[in-house]
Amino acid sequence: MIKKELITLFTNRNIKFTHIYIPQAYNCQLHLLPGNQHLFSGLEFLNCSTAINKNDLLWLKEVCQSIKELDLIIEKSKSNPTEIAKLIEGQKKVIKVSFRVINKKNSELYFEILENSLVKHANTIQHFRTTKPPVTKILSSFVNLKSLELDNYFNEKVLNCLEDLSLPLLENLKASRVPIKALTELINNTNGYLTEVKIDYVAHNKFDNKKLIQAIYQNCPNLKYLKLMFRSGDIFELENLLIRCQHLKGLVIIIDNEDFLSNWDNLFKVLMNSSPIGLFKFKFWLNVSYTIDLESLKFFFDNWKERPPILLQIISVITSVSLDGLIKKYIAEGIVAKYDNSYVHNLSGSSLDHFEWI
Repeated sequence: MIKKELITLFTNRNIKFTHIYIPQAYNCQLHLLPGNQHLFSGLEFLNCSTAINKNDLLWLKEVCQSIKELDLIIEKSKSNPTEIAKLIEGQKKVIKVSFRVINKKNSELYFEILENSLVKHANTIQHFRTTKPPVTKILSSFVNLKSLELDNYFNEKVLNCLEDLSLPLLENLKASRVPIKALTELINNTNGYLTEVKIDYVAHNKFDNKKLIQAIYQNCPNLKYLKLMFRSGDIFELENLLIRCQHLKGLVIIIDNEDFLSNWDNLFKVLMNSSPIGLFKFKFWLNVSYTIDLESLKFFFDNWKERPPILLQIISVITSVSLDGLIKKYIAEGIVAKYDNSYVHNLSGSSLDHFEWI
């Protein structure tokens, strides 16, 4: 029934598609649809799997030359990636690319072919996302890149793609499971345009974490949103960051070590005294077996009364009725505008992105 309705839709000569999602299991061969050249000649967005039907792939390559956004799901495939590479190379102006690798068992040559297909669009690509670090130096060719989302999902130990990488126009950086030293060097090689930095799921030692925070406040004067792990010894550097980054609007503090247990007072004093006037969105992600100290939080709220109401989210390993009760009190007083908590079932931190932010 649904298939018939789709075919009817596709045969409507008054329709022209700009976006298409093609799942691997899709068994209606697009290349056989009547009038397909008219329907898809203006395609601007394509989401498909590397395991796409070969005939459909050849058809896409022939019909579509205006794709600006490509969302490619890279699966284990016996097919040669050359045809997909030709599809990418055949576009006039690619701006946004996402490589979602869900199976890394393809050969290094497989990924190399896909990455090299982007060389033609190196000057136009502004947004790049990948869940597997590139095997080539393709990132260094994206001279106009504004947004980079890099997830080392498979925890590969060698990330040569970040060596000596300079992205002077970068505005947004999101990194998961990426070594801190490499990210510090990358941030040092930007030109002050970064407005959003989100770094998570990576081990930090005291020295490297300090260097990372310093790199952020020394190179990101226009920073608006920051997600980062802080250790107890980072309070002084956090203060420097708040003073230097006067455009900051939202701050996610990740805590995953026990040394913060006795340092809540200092943390909230710094947040109270040094936060720029536009900062009122706070998220705390606690991967520890304790929660926020109530007296320290109360002190923070009591001294926030002349500032914009706070948007607050807390993700914690343990539940705390007392914490929730305290925050509800300050909601009633207008100090907290909105509050969300997520406990054990949301330890992945995924709910961070669903709470109001921008």
